[in-house]
Amino acid sequence: MLAAADVKRGAKLFKKCGFCHTITKIGGNIVDPNPRDTVGRRKAGAGNFSYSTAFNGPDRKWSYEELNTFLASHKVYAQGTRMKIKGLEKASGRVAPVAHPRTFSDSPKPLP
Repeated sequence: MLAAADVKRGAKLFKKCGFCHTITKIGGNIVDPNPRDTVGRRKAGAGNFSYSTAFNGPDRKWSYEELNTFLASHKVYAQGTRMKIKGLEKASGRVAPVAHPRTFSDSPKPLP
């Protein structure tokens, strides 16, 4: 699904995320961490960001699958997370916002 994602739709959908996240290379964290290079990054690993205790624990890295699960229901995935927006229930609604930040990466992780 990611390979066929509509990046323009992702840009439109990401506007809701843009209240709390920035994805530009020079953009730091706003309210929440910059998701530009989330895939492959250690969870709770964005620099200069204080994560909620929901992300404390084993040193795992984000994958596309983990990110999909998190976005479907972040309150279930990471109980205690401070993320306020409602989860994205439809898989089609999660794909485009994941694909869009990937286009800002200097070395995007391969798609599954």
